[in-house]
Amino acid sequence: MNEMSCAANLTLFSDFIEKIPGKKTMNHKHYYERIINNLIEGVGIIDDKGDILFANATLSGILGYKAAEILEKNIFSLMIPTDPLILSLIQDQCRRERRAHGEFQLLRQDATRIFTIISFSPLTDHGRKDSMMINVLDITKRKLIEEELKKTEKKYRNIFENAVDGIFQTNGRGELISANPAMANIFGYDSPSELIKAVNSGKQNIYADPDYYKDLKILLKKQESVHNFEFRALRRSGREIWINENVRSVRDDSGNLMYFEGTIQDITEKKNLESALFQSQKMEAIGRIAGGIAHDFNNILTAIMGNAGMAERYFDPRSSAVKRIKAIKNAADRAGELTRQLLTISRKQMVNPVVININNAVLNVGKILERILGEDIVLQMFIDENVQNIYADPSQTEQVILNLAVNARDAMPQGGTLTISTENVSLDQSFCRNHPDAVPGEYVRLSVSDTGTGIPRDNLGYIFEPFYTTKKTGTGLGLSIVYSVIKRYAGHIEVDTALKSGTNFNIYLPAVFGQEKVAHHPKGDTERTLMMSGKTILIVEDEESIREILTDILQEMGCRTLSAPNAEDALVRYGKFEEPIDLLITDVILPGKRGPEMAGEFKALYPEIKVIFMSGYPDDKIQHSDIVNGRAHFMAKPFTPSMIIDKMREVFAQVCT
Repeated sequence: MNEMSCAANLTLFSDFIEKIPGKKTMNHKHYYERIINNLIEGVGIIDDKGDILFANATLSGILGYKAAEILEKNIFSLMIPTDPLILSLIQDQCRRERRAHGEFQLLRQDATRIFTIISFSPLTDHGRKDSMMINVLDITKRKLIEEELKKTEKKYRNIFENAVDGIFQTNGRGELISANPAMANIFGYDSPSELIKAVNSGKQNIYADPDYYKDLKILLKKQESVHNFEFRALRRSGREIWINENVRSVRDDSGNLMYFEGTIQDITEKKNLESALFQSQKMEAIGRIAGGIAHDFNNILTAIMGNAGMAERYFDPRSSAVKRIKAIKNAADRAGELTRQLLTISRKQMVNPVVININNAVLNVGKILERILGEDIVLQMFIDENVQNIYADPSQTEQVILNLAVNARDAMPQGGTLTISTENVSLDQSFCRNHPDAVPGEYVRLSVSDTGTGIPRDNLGYIFEPFYTTKKTGTGLGLSIVYSVIKRYAGHIEVDTALKSGTNFNIYLPAVFGQEKVAHHPKGDTERTLMMSGKTILIVEDEESIREILTDILQEMGCRTLSAPNAEDALVRYGKFEEPIDLLITDVILPGKRGPEMAGEFKALYPEIKVIFMSGYPDDKIQHSDIVNGRAHFMAKPFTPSMIIDKMREVFAQVCT
């Protein structure tokens, strides 16, 4: 403002001040100038219509006008939006000698908007109430900061509300202060307020085991923040889930704890996948071990079982020698069964999957259970006659049902009810989200439940592990076999158990829409037995003890036998044999040329020759499609003399039918 305008304004202001009753003023105009123009607020005087009669330098600067220019303006016309009601209300307040104030947007000379707080105070001139003093404070910077804070708060509120991870704050007592919708959803609640209420009232436990919370508090005392803390939690429904938590302490400037804040993730699917991978790796390791020993072990067992079977024929059935021989055979049978179980677990056993109806397997096992269940156990079977077919090995399917039923029996030492049922089910996306190893689709559900002791929660993670058992007897392979068979056929298994309330195993196997394979019922011995004498049989086996026992068994049947330790020797010695060879019995894996390759060459020499393959190796070592798919005659080691005879009858019976 220029000097003359300033002097005129100060004179005007001085005149107003001097007219106020009871006020003593000083006559030094420079004093007023220093006071008025150095105020933080803009100060002015307006008439009853809002025309500006006086303005200090601060007010002129706020509005962007020169001193002379601002005296031509009306304060109400600068307001945005312009509203006649505002003038009317302020005039009314001043007539009542009351102060009025509020936040207003003003338009500067450069057309920019500013935010202000304006106070209107009445001035009386000899009792007239026609002038007002205004105090104008520019709060534009503050408003802009507030707006930015609101935007920032809104942004982080959106992040908080829409985050996939749970976000929370708790006090030192473990009570929830805040939680976002994701956290509520993780624990099965519809809203954060519902979750907070349930947790703080004690109705909802976040930690399945209180020791988890104790461990977390100890870590927070040591290091102020904890990352990737994994623990088992309980949802509202009681279902157990796995949580990954990141949390830190928040303290004031004095170091006092204000609250804890952090995030949580539901990692149940990740833990399930890790568990499945770990289980698969263990099965693979066991398979490698089993496969490594199976060949030699089965060769030894074949020799033991063959010689024991032959020796038994030379003694009186009532003699003590036969009793000892039977004990040897039983021990060898158990050893062979153990090897088969290990190969089943590792999915290396020879299988013959076909389209079957699971009801047949249930009914077959039911006949066995009637003999082995005690009188104090009631067997119930609920069979869905319209159940779809599945693709699986029939004997393995029966083994699964039997293993589960035997476990159920053992879980009811005081008696109870064993229930087996089948039905068609459809697994949707919702089910599969909670069961990561399941795939949506149509399934056949096999349920085996009991009313026994139940499985302790701490044991659930181990029940499918090989050799894990809580029984005093048994190998601990029963449930491992169940798990391996179900996984072989792309199935899913879930366990529902409660202590003293029983256990329910639900097995889901993919449904197939085809015809059931009708089991072939072999003819009676009289019909299928053919004279074996005079048959020429070539035995190719690198294990001498097995060649010898096979020779003894076949010669006792009246067969003529030839033998060789390997394919090369057999082809050289018998490739131009004067008489036809009726049957070739050969090991699949031989030193040098393999059995199937050798068999092909003998087929070219003797077109009518029949072939029986044998092996003590798991199926992944055999790798011959006709054998693996059941299109060739095969005997798995170990085998007994009676098994050899049955296989030969099967081979030669096909020739005559």
